[in-house]
Amino acid sequence: MSEIFFLKANGISLELDSIPRVTKKEEFIPNKEQVYAMADYAGSPRNRAIILCMYQSGLGITALRNLNYRHVKEQLEKTGFL
Repeated sequence: MSEIFFLKANGISLELDSIPRVTKKEEFIPNKEQVYAMADYAGSPRNRAIILCMYQSGLGITALRNLNYRHVKEQLEKTGFL
């Protein structure tokens, strides 16, 4: 930002092209029937589990991918799964 003031103070004009804004896609949230239909066509138990985990947890694919055992250990121990 100070570079712009330096240029203006020294009589140098800086013409910048405007950068067009990219509109975000509208988020699609499938309903229960659509989720289970996707899970049925997932192709493998792994992919089916990913789809159902995303649906039931509300996590996006990036958050789900970044989960570690330590993130869910306490909850699993409380429910008696371990």
